[in-house]
Amino acid sequence: MKSTGQGRFRGVPFWVYKEQRSRGGRRVVRREYPLREHGGADDLGKKLPEHTFTLSLTGDDVQAQRVRLTQALNAPGPGELLHPDWGTLSVLVEHFESRYSVDNQRLVEFTVTVVPVTDETAPTVAQDTAGVVNHLGDGTLAALFSTLADGWQTSLHDAQALMDTVSEQANTLESALTGLGLLADMQSFIASFTALRGNIQGIITTPDRLALAFKGIFQGIQRLPAYPQPEQIKNRARAPVSPQPGALQHQIVQLADRLDSALVRQDRLRDRQGLQPATRATVQLLHNTLRLAVAVVQVQMLSSLLTASLAAVGPNAPAQVLPHTVSPAPLPLSDSASVWLESTPDVVRVSQQVARRLDACALTSSALGYQSLALQVRALSRAFVADLSHRGVALPGLIQAAVTITEPALVTLYRITGDARDTARFIRRNRLRHPLFVPGGERVEVLGG
Repeated sequence: MKSTGQGRFRGVPFWVYKEQRSRGGRRVVRREYPLREHGGADDLGKKLPEHTFTLSLTGDDVQAQRVRLTQALNAPGPGELLHPDWGTLSVLVEHFESRYSVDNQRLVEFTVTVVPVTDETAPTVAQDTAGVVNHLGDGTLAALFSTLADGWQTSLHDAQALMDTVSEQANTLESALTGLGLLADMQSFIASFTALRGNIQGIITTPDRLALAFKGIFQGIQRLPAYPQPEQIKNRARAPVSPQPGALQHQIVQLADRLDSALVRQDRLRDRQGLQPATRATVQLLHNTLRLAVAVVQVQMLSSLLTASLAAVGPNAPAQVLPHTVSPAPLPLSDSASVWLESTPDVVRVSQQVARRLDACALTSSALGYQSLALQVRALSRAFVADLSHRGVALPGLIQAAVTITEPALVTLYRITGDARDTARFIRRNRLRHPLFVPGGERVEVLGG
């Protein structure tokens, strides 16, 4: 018997015997296709190292030694291997086999294959919270207009009031989208509004067509970020520009705020005198449906805006050392600087305010008798808060700093942070009217930390 030395595994001794083998290499995947003469291969990274060795046990109590070593090799988790050639390794036993013969009852051989344990953390499965919000938003939007079609009631006595209500809502949507500056380039919007205004009398008697027309408008708003915008088309022949990430999503979030306010104002001013109870319920259903649709689109745009903000926060961006100051006071969601989702306070404020709006709409739906829809809206609200809470922690903090003397914005930012490369965002966030003259005595918001 030729031995290269003694070793141990989990404290059980053995003799290293015969051959010792180590394997490595690359994880190569071949690309070969039927009836084709060409193919290729892809390198998927380094293979895990693997060691195979033969060991022996000898002595009059060799069978007792075999039992102890077998138990050590079968134990779960990594174990310490002391090998005369490879040193001390923490290994996992992939497989082993033992052999002994009646010709030599004082000798037992083992062939063992082990894989060294590394300290690297294995990748974990992460939930796509943004995808959950988008999926639930699409489902809630479909349920909204399905509920509108099912709950719509037309009364000949109040037909004119219903036509006026639908026309008023369509005009409100069209005015808001025209103010966004994109309507001229979106033929689907034009077709939807034309269908609504051109045949209101026929639409109010066919609820499925009415619901489909409004649903098409909101689905078009959802898809706006995927279309090239007029400014991008005009600038293709010019020097390349770097628009603010998520700028269109930000505009749609503000549009949703204005649209919700307009719908609430219209509902307060609407004259319901003389309307039958069924008509009143129908008008309330339409109002709640449109408000909920606006909220759903806003939720999806805010989730998309957070994605754009996280992409803009580069992993190699230099960290800023900022002075400790008090946190800024909360701002309303409709404030132009508060919905960019550039900092963790933005995320907290926006998630709370939008969740309250969704919950209020869910309560209204429940009061109208649509329990299933209310539960779906609550599920969307919870998913939205979970998404912003889960991903928003990667955004920088927010501080407020005092400007002691009148100075340019670039100087102010450099004085506070020691870096003036993000002056454009500093000017936009603080809505500075004249970037060359930041008035002394003002307090400004600065991102970082």
